[in-house]
Amino acid sequence: MAKKKLAMSKSKAIRNLKAQKPEIGPKAIAETLEKKGYKVSAQFVSTVLSNDRKKNGKVGRPGGTVITGDDILVAKDLVAKVGGIENAKKVLELYGQIVE
Repeated sequence: MAKKKLAMSKSKAIRNLKAQKPEIGPKAIAETLEKKGYKVSAQFVSTVLSNDRKKNGKVGRPGGTVITGDDILVAKDLVAKVGGIENAKKVLELYGQIVE
């Protein structure tokens, strides 16, 4: 039997499904696409989505705090101003105690 020609690439199918249903996770995406004839694992789905976030300048887990390149530059400036990473950690810890 000949291989069935799929409408789009696996990665594109993952992106499209995630765009349509942003609340579903990798396992549900993999299961849905399996029913449509795509052979993908939840790990592959996670990798595609993670790589997309990185390409868009976002680091971190979806739904959690997103760290951008600009955030890293701000942190770099803070570290330089207070004299190193250890001092920056102390400053942030003290600041956290003040604002809580």
